[in-house]
Amino acid sequence: MPTTTHRPAREKILDFSRYSKGWDYGEGKPFSPETIRRALLINRVIIAKCTPETDAFPGPDGDIMVTAYCDQWYWEFLINASGRVTYVAEKDDRVIDERADLSYDEALHLARRLTKQT
Repeated sequence: MPTTTHRPAREKILDFSRYSKGWDYGEGKPFSPETIRRALLINRVIIAKCTPETDAFPGPDGDIMVTAYCDQWYWEFLINASGRVTYVAEKDDRVIDERADLSYDEALHLARRLTKQT
């Protein structure tokens, strides 16, 4: 029976650097080294402060979404190619906090404040 392996978010983010123009059905933009670096740092901070249950997803506009899961909590950091970040926190599938157009430093501050009791 085939098994599925879950690749760590860090590996996925590093792989995004290999995506070339048109990777998403001819429309995807490549990821800048700065967006990759920022996604890696947010992922590392979340793992260190809160939970190893993180994931990452590429966006067609050169953005990267880093997500984290801990018990009933879910957090999402969408790092846009522009450097701005959208943050969402959910508990039991209900949005508790949502912030758009954050600076990267503001988003990093939020990531550093995450705990299992958030």
